[in-house]
Amino acid sequence: DETVHVSFHADTLPDQLRRFPRPVHALSRVLWSTLVLGAALVVAKDHGRLLAHVGVPRRRFLRQVLSDHRRIVAALFRRSVP
Repeated sequence: DETVHVSFHADTLPDQLRRFPRPVHALSRVLWSTLVLGAALVVAKDHGRLLAHVGVPRRRFLRQVLSDHRRIVAALFRRSVP
């Protein structure tokens, strides 16, 4: 379910985000990153025992989120117009 959800946004959001002026585009990127990183920290803290139970230490979870985040941000917030 999330794979389809993320794919949909990856296909549609870049064109929509490019329409914003540069300052709004930059602010959107900062807010997006803050939301993702905040959510990841909450999940790592609140669900640490569950993550450990399935063999994923909190640090590995956070590293994976950061890795995925960098890739997704590069795709969503690319600017091909000045």
